[in-house]
Amino acid sequence: EFYKTKEVNYYVLPDQKESLRVSKFGLLKNINPPVKGYGIEFYPVCLFKNDYYYRRDENLKGEFHPWIGSDILYRKENHTLNLTILPDFAEIESDPFTMSFSKYEIYYPERRPFFIEGKNIFEPSGFGHWGFYSPAKIFYSRRIGRKMLDGTGEVPILSGLKYTFKSNIYETGILSVLTGRKNGDFDTSYQTLWNVLRLKRYFLVNSENGFLITYKKNLEKNEYYLGGDIDGAIRWQRNQLAYQSTLTLKEKGRTGFLFSSGGNIFIKENYMLILSGKYVNNYLDISEMGYQNFYPGDRNLLLGTVYLKFPKKGIISSYFLSTSYLHLKEGIERGSSNLFFIENNIGLRNPNTWIYLSLGTGKSFEKDTEFIYKSLSFSINFNFTQVTFYSGASYNYDWNYIRNYLAYTLTPYFGFELPAAGRFNISIETNGWTEFDKRNSYIQTLTSNKIYITYNFTPFMNLTFYLNPVLLFEREKTKLTYLRTSIYYTYEVRPKSKIFFVYNHSFNYENQKFSNLERIGGVKVKWIFLF
Repeated sequence: EFYKTKEVNYYVLPDQKESLRVSKFGLLKNINPPVKGYGIEFYPVCLFKNDYYYRRDENLKGEFHPWIGSDILYRKENHTLNLTILPDFAEIESDPFTMSFSKYEIYYPERRPFFIEGKNIFEPSGFGHWGFYSPAKIFYSRRIGRKMLDGTGEVPILSGLKYTFKSNIYETGILSVLTGRKNGDFDTSYQTLWNVLRLKRYFLVNSENGFLITYKKNLEKNEYYLGGDIDGAIRWQRNQLAYQSTLTLKEKGRTGFLFSSGGNIFIKENYMLILSGKYVNNYLDISEMGYQNFYPGDRNLLLGTVYLKFPKKGIISSYFLSTSYLHLKEGIERGSSNLFFIENNIGLRNPNTWIYLSLGTGKSFEKDTEFIYKSLSFSINFNFTQVTFYSGASYNYDWNYIRNYLAYTLTPYFGFELPAAGRFNISIETNGWTEFDKRNSYIQTLTSNKIYITYNFTPFMNLTFYLNPVLLFEREKTKLTYLRTSIYYTYEVRPKSKIFFVYNHSFNYENQKFSNLERIGGVKVKWIFLF
Protein backbone atom coordinates (compact mmCIF):
# COMPACT_ATOMS: atom_id res chain seq x y z
CA GLU A 1 0.00 0.00 0.00
CA PHE A 2 1.31 3.43 -0.96
CA TYR A 3 0.21 5.75 1.84
CA LYS A 4 1.14 8.96 0.07
CA THR A 5 -1.06 8.38 -2.98
CA LYS A 6 -3.69 6.17 -1.29
CA GLU A 7 -3.02 3.40 -3.84
CA VAL A 8 -3.05 -0.33 -3.25
CA ASN A 9 -1.29 -2.72 -5.63
CA TYR A 10 -2.00 -6.47 -5.87
CA TYR A 11 0.09 -9.06 -7.66
CA VAL A 12 -3.22 -10.78 -8.47
CA LEU A 13 -5.40 -8.07 -9.98
CA PRO A 14 -8.97 -8.16 -8.52
CA ASP A 15 -12.01 -7.77 -10.74
CA GLN A 16 -13.71 -4.45 -9.98
CA LYS A 17 -17.13 -5.96 -10.58
CA GLU A 18 -16.53 -8.58 -7.88
CA SER A 19 -14.37 -6.57 -5.49
CA LEU A 20 -11.99 -8.62 -3.31
CA ARG A 21 -12.58 -12.34 -2.88
CA VAL A 22 -10.21 -14.26 -0.64
CA SER A 23 -10.84 -17.40 -2.66
CA LYS A 24 -9.22 -15.73 -5.68
CA PHE A 25 -6.09 -14.53 -3.89
CA GLY A 26 -2.80 -15.98 -5.02
CA LEU A 27 -0.72 -18.53 -3.08
CA LEU A 28 2.89 -18.04 -2.04
CA LYS A 29 4.77 -21.30 -2.44
CA ASN A 30 8.26 -22.60 -1.71
CA ILE A 31 8.85 -20.04 1.04
CA ASN A 32 10.28 -21.87 4.03
CA PRO A 33 11.82 -19.50 6.57
CA PRO A 34 14.02 -21.18 9.17
CA VAL A 35 11.99 -21.99 12.28
CA LYS A 36 13.21 -23.32 15.59
CA GLY A 37 11.24 -24.61 18.54
CA TYR A 38 7.80 -26.14 18.95
CA GLY A 39 5.70 -23.17 17.83
CA ILE A 40 4.57 -22.34 21.37
CA GLU A 41 4.18 -18.73 22.52
CA PHE A 42 3.66 -18.14 26.25
CA TYR A 43 2.36 -14.69 27.31
CA PRO A 44 2.29 -14.06 31.05
CA VAL A 45 0.31 -10.90 31.78
CA CYS A 46 0.81 -8.68 34.83
CA LEU A 47 -1.57 -5.83 35.56
CA PHE A 48 -1.93 -3.29 38.34
CA LYS A 49 -5.33 -1.66 38.04
CA ASN A 50 -7.57 0.80 39.81
CA ASP A 51 -11.25 0.79 38.87
CA TYR A 52 -14.36 2.57 40.05
CA TYR A 53 -18.00 2.17 38.99
CA TYR A 54 -20.46 4.75 40.24
CA ARG A 55 -23.33 2.34 40.99
CA ARG A 56 -21.17 0.34 43.38
CA ASP A 57 -20.74 3.15 45.92
CA GLU A 58 -20.77 6.87 45.21
CA ASN A 59 -18.33 7.47 48.07
CA LEU A 60 -15.88 4.80 46.96
CA LYS A 61 -12.71 6.28 45.44
CA GLY A 62 -11.69 3.13 43.66
CA GLU A 63 -10.15 -0.26 44.34
CA PHE A 64 -6.50 -1.12 43.71
CA HIS A 65 -5.73 -4.70 42.86
CA PRO A 66 -3.06 -6.66 40.99
CA TRP A 67 -3.99 -9.07 38.25
CA ILE A 68 -2.02 -11.98 36.87
CA GLY A 69 -3.11 -13.98 33.86
CA SER A 70 -1.60 -15.76 30.91
CA ASP A 71 -2.12 -16.50 27.24
CA ILE A 72 -0.68 -19.49 25.43
CA LEU A 73 -0.59 -19.83 21.66
CA TYR A 74 0.41 -22.91 19.72
CA ARG A 75 0.71 -22.62 15.95
CA LYS A 76 1.77 -25.48 13.72
CA GLU A 77 1.27 -25.16 9.97
CA ASN A 78 -2.52 -24.78 9.51
CA HIS A 79 -3.38 -25.36 13.17
CA THR A 80 -3.72 -22.65 15.83
CA LEU A 81 -4.56 -23.16 19.51
CA ASN A 82 -5.22 -20.22 21.87
CA LEU A 83 -5.57 -20.60 25.62
CA THR A 84 -6.30 -17.72 27.97
CA ILE A 85 -6.50 -17.80 31.77
CA LEU A 86 -7.90 -14.84 33.72
CA PRO A 87 -7.63 -12.40 30.79
CA ASP A 88 -8.03 -8.68 31.36
CA PHE A 89 -8.60 -6.36 28.43
CA ALA A 90 -7.80 -3.10 30.21
CA GLU A 91 -5.75 -1.88 27.22
CA ILE A 92 -8.76 -2.10 24.89
CA GLU A 93 -10.47 1.16 24.01
CA SER A 94 -13.96 1.51 25.45
CA ASP A 95 -16.95 1.81 23.15
CA PRO A 96 -17.85 5.41 22.24
CA PHE A 97 -21.24 6.88 23.09
CA THR A 98 -23.85 6.07 20.46
CA MET A 99 -27.62 5.80 20.12
CA SER A 100 -30.24 4.52 17.70
CA PHE A 101 -33.81 5.43 16.77
CA SER A 102 -34.65 1.84 15.82
CA LYS A 103 -36.17 -0.93 17.93
CA TYR A 104 -33.07 -3.13 17.78
CA GLU A 105 -30.11 -3.11 20.13
CA ILE A 106 -26.92 -1.34 19.04
CA TYR A 107 -24.28 -3.59 17.49
CA TYR A 108 -20.79 -3.11 18.93
CA PRO A 109 -17.77 -4.52 17.07
CA GLU A 110 -15.42 -6.92 18.81
CA ARG A 111 -12.13 -5.35 20.03
CA ARG A 112 -10.61 -8.01 22.30
CA PRO A 113 -7.59 -9.86 20.79
CA PHE A 114 -8.58 -13.33 22.00
CA PHE A 115 -11.91 -13.14 20.15
CA ILE A 116 -10.65 -11.25 17.08
CA GLU A 117 -8.06 -13.80 15.99
CA GLY A 118 -9.73 -16.25 13.63
CA LYS A 119 -13.01 -14.36 13.94
CA ASN A 120 -13.88 -14.78 10.24
CA ILE A 121 -14.04 -18.57 10.61
CA PHE A 122 -17.07 -18.22 12.91
CA GLU A 123 -18.90 -15.87 10.52
CA PRO A 124 -21.78 -17.17 8.33
CA SER A 125 -21.33 -17.19 4.56
CA GLY A 126 -22.31 -13.97 2.82
CA PHE A 127 -21.45 -11.54 0.07
CA GLY A 128 -19.07 -9.15 1.79
CA HIS A 129 -19.38 -5.84 -0.07
CA TRP A 130 -22.99 -6.44 -1.21
CA GLY A 131 -25.31 -5.22 1.53
CA PHE A 132 -28.69 -6.55 0.36
CA TYR A 133 -28.24 -9.96 2.02
CA SER A 134 -27.47 -10.18 5.74
CA PRO A 135 -27.33 -13.61 7.39
CA ALA A 136 -28.21 -13.93 11.07
CA LYS A 137 -25.25 -13.70 13.46
CA ILE A 138 -26.06 -16.62 15.73
CA PHE A 139 -22.68 -16.13 17.45
CA TYR A 140 -21.96 -12.62 18.76
CA SER A 141 -18.79 -12.73 20.86
CA ARG A 142 -19.67 -9.52 22.73
CA ARG A 143 -22.21 -11.58 24.71
CA ILE A 144 -19.24 -13.22 26.49
CA GLY A 145 -17.83 -11.06 29.27
CA ARG A 146 -20.64 -8.53 28.81
CA LYS A 147 -21.04 -5.27 30.67
CA MET A 148 -23.38 -5.42 33.66
CA LEU A 149 -26.70 -3.72 33.03
CA ASP A 150 -26.44 -1.73 36.28
CA GLY A 151 -23.02 -0.27 35.44
CA THR A 152 -21.06 -2.26 38.03
CA GLY A 153 -18.37 -3.49 35.65
CA GLU A 154 -17.95 -6.48 33.37
CA VAL A 155 -18.60 -10.18 33.81
CA PRO A 156 -15.22 -11.83 34.51
CA ILE A 157 -13.78 -14.29 32.02
CA LEU A 158 -12.05 -17.08 33.93
CA SER A 159 -10.61 -19.04 31.02
CA GLY A 160 -10.95 -19.55 27.29
CA LEU A 161 -9.83 -22.07 24.69
CA LYS A 162 -9.93 -21.61 20.93
CA TYR A 163 -8.75 -23.93 18.16
CA THR A 164 -8.77 -22.99 14.47
CA PHE A 165 -7.69 -24.88 11.37
CA LYS A 166 -7.44 -23.68 7.78
CA SER A 167 -6.63 -25.52 4.59
CA ASN A 168 -7.53 -25.15 0.93
CA ILE A 169 -10.69 -27.19 1.50
CA TYR A 170 -11.63 -27.00 5.19
CA GLU A 171 -11.99 -24.41 7.95
CA THR A 172 -12.64 -25.45 11.53
CA GLY A 173 -13.15 -23.43 14.69
CA ILE A 174 -13.79 -24.52 18.29
CA LEU A 175 -14.33 -22.00 21.09
CA SER A 176 -15.00 -22.66 24.76
CA VAL A 177 -15.09 -19.93 27.43
CA LEU A 178 -15.93 -20.02 31.13
CA THR A 179 -17.26 -16.83 32.72
CA GLY A 180 -17.60 -16.29 36.48
CA ARG A 181 -20.39 -15.13 38.72
CA LYS A 182 -20.88 -11.41 39.28
CA ASN A 183 -23.45 -9.80 41.56
CA GLY A 184 -24.57 -6.28 40.73
CA ASP A 185 -27.09 -3.92 42.26
CA PHE A 186 -29.96 -5.28 40.17
CA ASP A 187 -28.16 -7.52 37.67
CA THR A 188 -26.65 -10.95 38.32
CA SER A 189 -24.48 -12.99 35.99
CA TYR A 190 -24.11 -16.65 36.85
CA GLN A 191 -21.15 -18.90 36.17
CA THR A 192 -21.64 -19.90 32.54
CA LEU A 193 -19.95 -22.10 29.96
CA TRP A 194 -20.02 -20.85 26.36
CA ASN A 195 -19.22 -23.21 23.45
CA VAL A 196 -19.06 -22.70 19.69
CA LEU A 197 -18.24 -25.26 16.98
CA ARG A 198 -17.71 -24.29 13.34
CA LEU A 199 -16.93 -26.44 10.30
CA LYS A 200 -16.79 -25.15 6.72
CA ARG A 201 -15.88 -26.93 3.50
CA TYR A 202 -15.06 -25.35 0.14
CA PHE A 203 -16.10 -27.00 -3.11
CA LEU A 204 -16.31 -26.18 -6.82
CA VAL A 205 -13.24 -23.95 -6.40
CA ASN A 206 -15.15 -20.95 -5.09
CA SER A 207 -18.21 -22.23 -3.20
CA GLU A 208 -18.62 -23.16 0.44
CA ASN A 209 -20.91 -24.94 2.85
CA GLY A 210 -20.74 -25.32 6.62
CA PHE A 211 -22.48 -25.51 9.94
CA LEU A 212 -22.13 -23.68 13.24
CA ILE A 213 -23.34 -24.80 16.67
CA THR A 214 -23.59 -22.63 19.79
CA TYR A 215 -24.20 -24.05 23.27
CA LYS A 216 -24.56 -22.05 26.47
CA LYS A 217 -24.86 -23.71 29.89
CA ASN A 218 -25.74 -21.91 33.12
CA LEU A 219 -23.76 -23.99 35.63
CA GLU A 220 -25.63 -22.67 38.67
CA LYS A 221 -29.25 -22.86 37.50
CA ASN A 222 -28.86 -25.86 35.17
CA GLU A 223 -30.35 -23.97 32.20
CA TYR A 224 -29.11 -24.26 28.64
CA TYR A 225 -29.43 -22.67 25.22
CA LEU A 226 -28.65 -24.49 21.97
CA GLY A 227 -28.45 -22.88 18.55
CA GLY A 228 -27.15 -23.96 15.20
CA ASP A 229 -27.17 -23.20 11.52
CA ILE A 230 -26.28 -24.60 8.14
CA ASP A 231 -25.04 -21.92 5.77
CA GLY A 232 -23.12 -21.58 2.57
CA ALA A 233 -22.69 -19.92 -0.78
CA ILE A 234 -22.61 -21.22 -4.33
CA ARG A 235 -20.51 -19.09 -6.69
CA TRP A 236 -20.00 -19.45 -10.40
CA GLN A 237 -18.39 -16.91 -12.71
CA ARG A 238 -19.57 -13.53 -11.29
CA ASN A 239 -22.79 -14.93 -9.79
CA GLN A 240 -23.42 -16.11 -6.26
CA LEU A 241 -26.23 -17.49 -4.10
CA ALA A 242 -26.01 -17.65 -0.29
CA TYR A 243 -28.29 -19.45 2.15
CA GLN A 244 -28.75 -20.01 5.88
CA SER A 245 -31.00 -22.28 7.94
CA THR A 246 -31.06 -21.73 11.73
CA LEU A 247 -32.52 -23.67 14.68
CA THR A 248 -32.63 -22.76 18.40
CA LEU A 249 -33.59 -24.76 21.49
CA LYS A 250 -34.06 -23.46 25.02
CA GLU A 251 -34.80 -25.02 28.40
CA LYS A 252 -38.61 -25.48 28.52
CA GLY A 253 -38.89 -23.51 25.29
CA ARG A 254 -40.14 -24.17 21.79
CA THR A 255 -37.98 -24.73 18.73
CA GLY A 256 -37.11 -21.59 16.78
CA PHE A 257 -36.44 -21.69 13.04
CA LEU A 258 -35.10 -19.27 10.41
CA PHE A 259 -34.37 -19.61 6.71
CA SER A 260 -32.79 -16.89 4.60
CA SER A 261 -31.27 -16.71 1.16
CA GLY A 262 -29.93 -14.13 -1.26
CA GLY A 263 -28.06 -13.85 -4.50
CA ASN A 264 -26.92 -11.79 -7.43
CA ILE A 265 -27.01 -12.94 -11.05
CA PHE A 266 -25.52 -11.09 -14.01
CA ILE A 267 -27.87 -11.17 -16.99
CA LYS A 268 -25.51 -9.03 -19.11
CA GLU A 269 -22.03 -7.59 -18.77
CA ASN A 270 -23.21 -4.56 -16.79
CA TYR A 271 -26.66 -5.65 -15.57
CA MET A 272 -27.32 -7.68 -12.45
CA LEU A 273 -30.40 -9.00 -10.66
CA ILE A 274 -30.40 -9.09 -6.84
CA LEU A 275 -32.72 -10.93 -4.48
CA SER A 276 -32.94 -11.91 -0.83
CA GLY A 277 -35.56 -13.27 1.51
CA LYS A 278 -36.00 -14.30 5.14
CA TYR A 279 -38.56 -16.39 7.00
CA VAL A 280 -38.61 -16.54 10.82
CA ASN A 281 -41.03 -18.69 12.77
CA ASN A 282 -42.79 -17.45 15.91
CA TYR A 283 -40.32 -18.90 18.44
CA LEU A 284 -36.83 -18.03 17.19
CA ASP A 285 -34.63 -16.15 19.67
CA ILE A 286 -30.85 -16.07 19.13
CA SER A 287 -30.17 -13.24 21.59
CA GLU A 288 -28.64 -15.61 24.19
CA MET A 289 -25.45 -15.97 22.08
CA GLY A 290 -26.18 -14.06 18.87
CA TYR A 291 -27.06 -10.60 17.65
CA GLN A 292 -30.75 -10.32 16.80
CA ASN A 293 -31.99 -7.55 14.48
CA PHE A 294 -35.33 -9.18 13.72
CA TYR A 295 -38.39 -10.42 15.61
CA PRO A 296 -40.07 -13.83 15.73
CA GLY A 297 -42.52 -14.11 12.87
CA ASP A 298 -40.64 -11.73 10.54
CA ARG A 299 -40.81 -12.29 6.80
CA ASN A 300 -39.23 -10.19 4.07
CA LEU A 301 -38.49 -10.32 0.36
CA LEU A 302 -36.21 -8.00 -1.63
CA LEU A 303 -35.96 -7.83 -5.44
CA GLY A 304 -33.86 -5.42 -7.43
CA THR A 305 -31.77 -4.60 -10.47
CA VAL A 306 -28.27 -3.13 -10.62
CA TYR A 307 -26.37 -1.36 -13.40
CA LEU A 308 -22.57 -1.41 -13.03
CA LYS A 309 -19.97 0.42 -15.09
CA PHE A 310 -16.19 0.67 -14.64
CA PRO A 311 -14.74 3.07 -17.25
CA LYS A 312 -11.07 2.50 -17.94
CA LYS A 313 -10.45 6.18 -18.64
CA GLY A 314 -11.87 9.52 -17.58
CA ILE A 315 -12.84 11.16 -14.32
CA ILE A 316 -15.35 8.46 -13.32
CA SER A 317 -13.76 5.19 -12.14
CA SER A 318 -16.99 3.37 -11.27
CA TYR A 319 -20.74 3.84 -11.50
CA PHE A 320 -23.42 1.93 -9.61
CA LEU A 321 -27.19 2.39 -9.97
CA SER A 322 -29.75 0.12 -8.33
CA THR A 323 -33.51 -0.03 -7.89
CA SER A 324 -35.16 -2.39 -5.41
CA TYR A 325 -38.48 -3.38 -3.89
CA LEU A 326 -38.79 -4.61 -0.26
CA HIS A 327 -41.80 -6.42 1.17
CA LEU A 328 -41.60 -6.73 4.97
CA LYS A 329 -44.02 -8.36 7.39
CA GLU A 330 -42.81 -8.04 10.97
CA GLY A 331 -44.06 -10.58 13.47
CA ILE A 332 -45.02 -7.93 16.02
CA GLU A 333 -47.13 -5.98 13.50
CA ARG A 334 -50.58 -6.66 12.03
CA GLY A 335 -49.81 -5.03 8.67
CA SER A 336 -46.95 -5.25 6.21
CA SER A 337 -44.61 -2.71 4.57
CA ASN A 338 -43.91 -2.28 0.86
CA LEU A 339 -40.94 -0.02 0.16
CA PHE A 340 -39.08 1.13 -2.95
CA PHE A 341 -35.45 2.30 -3.08
CA ILE A 342 -33.10 3.80 -5.65
CA GLU A 343 -29.35 4.06 -4.97
CA ASN A 344 -26.57 5.76 -6.91
CA ASN A 345 -22.86 5.37 -6.17
CA ILE A 346 -20.16 7.16 -8.17
CA GLY A 347 -16.40 6.78 -7.80
CA LEU A 348 -13.98 9.43 -9.09
CA ARG A 349 -10.34 8.84 -9.99
CA ASN A 350 -8.57 12.09 -9.20
CA PRO A 351 -9.05 13.04 -6.48
CA ASN A 352 -10.08 9.65 -5.11
CA THR A 353 -13.73 10.28 -4.18
CA TRP A 354 -16.87 8.23 -3.52
CA ILE A 355 -20.33 9.81 -3.70
CA TYR A 356 -23.44 7.94 -2.57
CA LEU A 357 -27.13 8.90 -2.78
CA SER A 358 -30.17 6.83 -1.78
CA LEU A 359 -33.92 7.56 -1.89
CA GLY A 360 -36.67 5.41 -0.40
CA THR A 361 -40.43 5.58 0.02
CA GLY A 362 -43.49 3.38 0.30
CA LYS A 363 -46.25 2.20 2.60
CA SER A 364 -44.92 1.18 6.02
CA PHE A 365 -46.40 -0.29 9.16
CA GLU A 366 -45.04 0.31 12.68
CA LYS A 367 -46.78 0.18 16.06
CA ASP A 368 -50.09 -0.67 14.34
CA THR A 369 -49.82 2.58 12.40
CA GLU A 370 -49.83 2.78 8.60
CA PHE A 371 -47.90 5.67 7.05
CA ILE A 372 -45.77 6.70 4.06
CA TYR A 373 -42.13 5.97 4.81
CA LYS A 374 -39.56 8.43 3.40
CA SER A 375 -35.77 8.28 3.45
CA LEU A 376 -32.89 10.24 1.97
CA SER A 377 -29.25 9.25 2.51
CA PHE A 378 -26.14 10.95 1.22
CA SER A 379 -22.42 10.41 1.80
CA ILE A 380 -19.10 11.49 0.34
CA ASN A 381 -15.63 10.10 0.98
CA PHE A 382 -12.61 12.07 -0.18
CA ASN A 383 -8.96 10.93 -0.16
CA PHE A 384 -6.13 13.20 -1.15
CA THR A 385 -2.55 12.06 -0.45
CA GLN A 386 -2.45 11.74 3.38
CA VAL A 387 -5.78 13.45 4.11
CA THR A 388 -9.10 11.60 4.40
CA PHE A 389 -12.45 13.35 4.77
CA TYR A 390 -15.90 11.81 4.92
CA SER A 391 -19.39 13.12 5.58
CA GLY A 392 -22.99 12.07 5.17
CA ALA A 393 -26.49 12.11 6.60
CA SER A 394 -29.68 10.08 6.67
CA TYR A 395 -33.06 11.86 6.82
CA ASN A 396 -36.04 9.60 7.55
CA TYR A 397 -39.74 9.76 8.24
CA ASP A 398 -40.26 6.67 10.38
CA TRP A 399 -41.16 5.53 13.86
CA ASN A 400 -38.91 7.07 16.52
CA TYR A 401 -38.56 4.32 19.13
CA ILE A 402 -36.84 6.64 21.61
CA ARG A 403 -39.81 9.05 21.70
CA ASN A 404 -42.29 6.33 20.71
CA TYR A 405 -44.07 8.27 17.96
CA LEU A 406 -43.98 8.83 14.21
CA ALA A 407 -41.71 11.71 13.15
CA TYR A 408 -38.74 12.87 11.09
CA THR A 409 -35.21 12.12 12.28
CA LEU A 410 -31.83 13.22 10.94
CA THR A 411 -28.54 11.42 11.57
CA PRO A 412 -25.58 13.40 10.17
CA TYR A 413 -21.91 12.48 10.53
CA PHE A 414 -18.52 13.70 9.36
CA GLY A 415 -14.87 13.11 10.12
CA PHE A 416 -11.33 13.53 8.89
CA GLU A 417 -7.86 12.11 9.40
CA LEU A 418 -4.62 13.97 8.76
CA PRO A 419 -1.02 14.15 9.90
CA ALA A 420 -0.82 17.37 11.94
CA ALA A 421 2.92 17.93 12.16
CA GLY A 422 5.81 15.52 12.11
CA ARG A 423 4.95 12.59 14.35
CA PHE A 424 1.46 13.87 15.27
CA ASN A 425 -1.75 12.49 13.78
CA ILE A 426 -5.25 13.85 14.33
CA SER A 427 -8.54 12.07 13.76
CA ILE A 428 -11.94 13.65 14.45
CA GLU A 429 -15.35 12.07 13.96
CA THR A 430 -18.82 13.41 14.82
CA ASN A 431 -22.05 11.43 14.82
CA GLY A 432 -25.33 13.25 15.37
CA TRP A 433 -28.96 12.40 16.10
CA THR A 434 -31.55 15.13 15.42
CA GLU A 435 -35.15 14.72 16.50
CA PHE A 436 -38.37 16.45 15.45
CA ASP A 437 -41.80 16.25 17.06
CA LYS A 438 -45.06 15.06 15.50
CA ARG A 439 -45.60 18.49 13.93
CA ASN A 440 -42.11 18.49 12.36
CA SER A 441 -40.83 21.11 14.81
CA TYR A 442 -37.19 20.82 15.88
CA ILE A 443 -36.60 19.34 19.34
CA GLN A 444 -32.90 18.70 19.83
CA THR A 445 -29.63 17.39 18.41
CA LEU A 446 -27.30 15.07 20.28
CA THR A 447 -23.72 14.67 19.00
CA SER A 448 -21.04 12.19 19.97
CA ASN A 449 -17.61 13.59 19.08
CA LYS A 450 -14.51 11.42 18.95
CA ILE A 451 -11.13 13.17 18.95
CA TYR A 452 -7.87 11.24 18.67
CA ILE A 453 -4.45 12.87 18.94
CA THR A 454 -1.57 10.43 18.53
CA TYR A 455 2.14 11.04 18.90
CA ASN A 456 4.48 8.36 17.50
CA PHE A 457 7.76 8.41 19.38
CA THR A 458 9.02 5.52 17.23
CA PRO A 459 7.28 2.90 15.05
CA PHE A 460 7.05 0.81 18.25
CA MET A 461 6.03 3.45 20.79
CA ASN A 462 3.07 5.80 20.71
CA LEU A 463 0.86 7.88 22.96
CA THR A 464 -2.80 8.57 22.19
CA PHE A 465 -5.06 11.11 23.85
CA TYR A 466 -8.77 10.56 23.29
CA LEU A 467 -11.84 12.68 24.04
CA ASN A 468 -15.48 11.70 23.60
CA PRO A 469 -17.67 14.68 24.55
CA VAL A 470 -21.42 14.37 24.00
CA LEU A 471 -23.20 17.67 23.35
CA LEU A 472 -26.91 18.42 23.48
CA PHE A 473 -28.22 21.24 21.28
CA GLU A 474 -31.71 22.53 22.03
CA ARG A 475 -33.65 25.55 20.79
CA GLU A 476 -32.26 27.95 23.36
CA LYS A 477 -29.20 26.29 24.88
CA THR A 478 -26.26 23.96 24.35
CA LYS A 479 -24.88 21.78 27.09
CA LEU A 480 -22.35 19.04 27.68
CA THR A 481 -24.08 15.88 28.91
CA TYR A 482 -21.31 13.27 28.93
CA LEU A 483 -17.54 13.19 28.64
CA ARG A 484 -15.06 10.38 28.39
CA THR A 485 -11.34 10.99 28.30
CA SER A 486 -8.62 8.41 27.77
CA ILE A 487 -4.86 8.14 27.54
CA TYR A 488 -3.18 5.14 25.93
CA TYR A 489 0.56 4.51 25.95
CA THR A 490 1.97 1.48 24.15
CA TYR A 491 5.59 0.41 23.93
CA GLU A 492 6.45 -2.73 21.99
CA VAL A 493 9.76 -3.54 23.65
CA ARG A 494 10.34 -6.45 21.32
CA PRO A 495 8.03 -8.32 18.92
CA LYS A 496 4.79 -9.21 20.75
CA SER A 497 6.15 -7.99 24.10
CA LYS A 498 4.41 -4.82 25.15
CA ILE A 499 3.97 -2.39 28.01
CA PHE A 500 0.63 -0.56 28.25
CA PHE A 501 -0.45 2.39 30.31
CA VAL A 502 -4.17 3.08 30.17
CA TYR A 503 -6.44 5.62 31.83
CA ASN A 504 -10.17 5.80 31.05
CA HIS A 505 -12.47 8.22 32.84
CA SER A 506 -16.10 8.98 32.02
CA PHE A 507 -18.36 11.63 33.53
CA ASN A 508 -21.94 12.78 33.51
CA TYR A 509 -22.43 16.55 33.48
CA GLU A 510 -25.46 17.66 35.48
CA ASN A 511 -26.31 20.76 37.48
CA GLN A 512 -23.16 22.48 36.19
CA LYS A 513 -20.82 19.87 37.65
CA PHE A 514 -19.19 16.59 36.64
CA SER A 515 -20.06 13.34 38.40
CA ASN A 516 -17.97 10.20 38.03
CA LEU A 517 -19.43 7.34 36.04
CA GLU A 518 -16.48 5.03 35.53
CA ARG A 519 -12.75 5.16 36.00
CA ILE A 520 -10.23 2.53 34.97
CA GLY A 521 -6.48 3.07 35.13
CA GLY A 522 -3.67 0.60 35.02
CA VAL A 523 -0.25 -0.53 33.92
CA LYS A 524 -0.09 -3.79 32.01
CA VAL A 525 2.91 -5.83 30.89
CA LYS A 526 2.54 -8.62 28.36
CA TRP A 527 5.74 -10.52 27.60
CA ILE A 528 6.39 -13.33 25.15
CA PHE A 529 8.42 -16.47 25.79
CA LEU A 530 9.04 -18.76 22.83
CA PHE A 531 9.41 -22.53 23.02
